[in-house]
Amino acid sequence: MADLTFPDIHELKRFGFAPGSYSGKCRSCSGHFIADKRAWTCATCASAERDAYNRLTQDERRERYERNVATVEKWFAERGRAGEPTP
Repeated sequence: MADLTFPDIHELKRFGFAPGSYSGKCRSCSGHFIADKRAWTCATCASAERDAYNRLTQDERRERYERNVATVEKWFAERGRAGEPTP
């Protein structure tokens, strides 16, 4: 596991890791880890993803955001739920 300080660990939530006491399997490296039950990646992979994101230019970040929004909109449109409020 990466050597992370307390603030760093909480910064990784947006990259798929949060501290907790559940075991899981990382979607990136397939390794096992202990984290929050909603975490999908280990701290090491989440840290690497954060570092890669921080190296992106502002335009690259915008493109990534727009691509992700388009993916989500497509997912909802395919299921006939576009524009419906979340319950």
